[in-house]
Amino acid sequence: MEVIWWETVGLKLLAVYAGLCHAIIVTQKERFKIIPEGIQTNITCNYDDSSYIILFWYRQDSNAGEKQFQLIGYSIAESDTRREILTYEITRRAVTHSSLIIPPEEAAKPAVYFCAVSEAQ
Repeated sequence: MEVIWWETVGLKLLAVYAGLCHAIIVTQKERFKIIPEGIQTNITCNYDDSSYIILFWYRQDSNAGEKQFQLIGYSIAESDTRREILTYEITRRAVTHSSLIIPPEEAAKPAVYFCAVSEAQ
C-alpha cells in the first residue's frame, strides 16, 4: 500500500508506486499551534486527489527519546471512522477534508500530529 505523508504544513508531496510518479497537494492551515492546557482543539488536513479515500491520523510525542508514530485512527471516504485512541475524534466533511479533534487532556502534551492518505486497494 502506498502511503503519502505530510506534516502540519502545506506542501507538495510525491508518491511513487508501480513505476509511476504522482503528486498531490496537501494543505494544513497551522504549521505550529500552541494550545493552553485544558482546551480542546482541532487540526485539519485537506488534499486535492479524491482517489485517495483512506486517511490516517498519527501522533508523535515530542519528548520521547524514540520517535515512534502512534496511530490515532483512520477513516475511509466520508464514513467508517475507526479510532485506536478513543479520546480523539476524527471527522470527514468530504473525501478530501478531515479534522482531528484533540481533547484537552491530550492537547496539554507536546506532540506532532501527522496525517497520511492512501488509495483503496
